[in-house]
Amino acid sequence: TDDMEKQAEKDLIGLICKSYKGPNPPAQCK
Repeated sequence: TDDMEKQAEKDLIGLICKSYKGPNPPAQCK
């Protein structure tokens, strides 16, 4: 469903943000 896709995207963004150590993190991380 659409909701599951949104949740999966959120989880993926969360993982990226956790592992992102550089300056200027992606906008979704804020």
